[in-house]
Amino acid sequence: PNAVKKGDLVVSVKDYGAVGDGVTDDSVAIQNAINAVAHVFVPSGTYRCDTMLEIGSNRTLELGGGTFLSRLSAYSSATTPVVWIKGASSSLIGAGQTSSGVSSQNRAPQGVVRLGHKDMTESHGNVSYCTLMNMDISGSMSYGQTTGAPDAALYMANPQFSGLVSYFHNIFGLRVRNANYGIWMQGWANANTISHIQGYNLGNTALGV
Repeated sequence: PNAVKKGDLVVSVKDYGAVGDGVTDDSVAIQNAINAVAHVFVPSGTYRCDTMLEIGSNRTLELGGGTFLSRLSAYSSATTPVVWIKGASSSLIGAGQTSSGVSSQNRAPQGVVRLGHKDMTESHGNVSYCTLMNMDISGSMSYGQTTGAPDAALYMANPQFSGLVSYFHNIFGLRVRNANYGIWMQGWANANTISHIQGYNLGNTALGV
């Protein structure tokens, strides 16, 4: 009953043991679903994600209405992204800027969501033609950090070592908030289509951002 059909097979994370009660750590269950099925649906609920979710090539993670992926400081001190869109032709899709989202209560120096390469020291392969759309992405503090490293709602690094690129992404319909940077692009930020972005509580004078 948790499986969803939308043309090609779409499987719910609840078929892999995710709970969505805001208390259970669902990150392993969600990752197992992503690894097993090309299109994974996350139904309504708050899904605690203590560890980073990685979306590999040709994979889609779709958040339904009322669906939120959350890194909670009471359970995890991790500062890694909640979601890393890591592979080519992969997608993270929500149901709307206020209807679904990804958030972290911890610092996010490499983004609450990361798209492309890990940072400016790593190119693991070509990451191209990814889609990120229709959701809220929120960091831990209004206007971001005031000491230490700044953080970002969405972080996109493209050092292009050995010619490996992160190009041609489609980013649409986001609300990015509570961070020093709403969208932080480093390196060769080529040929991305970015539109319909709402920024809220971004930047501060303490870190000059």
